[in-house]
Amino acid sequence: MALELEKTTKRNADEIMDWLHQNLQQSLDRKVASQKLKVTFLNEEKKVLISNKKIKGEIIIKNNYLKGTLELPLLYRAFGGTIKSAINSILKEL
Repeated sequence: MALELEKTTKRNADEIMDWLHQNLQQSLDRKVASQKLKVTFLNEEKKVLISNKKIKGEIIIKNNYLKGTLELPLLYRAFGGTIKSAINSILKEL
């Protein structure tokens, strides 16, 4: 099961990466703590990787546009809405 995320913002790619560095991991820990998601930043590629044992995903940043995909196994379908909602609410702050 794949979840798609998209967001356009007024910030540029560097500002978005800085903001995500400061806020994404803490916000995910607070909003979906049970999933223990790990965030890895690839600054030069303007990518953010999100993962745990079962979930894999990435957010790609180009100019003021973010596009992300999260791959969830079928057994995690029940968590899909919660995880997507958490990430969308975090990205709303951009």
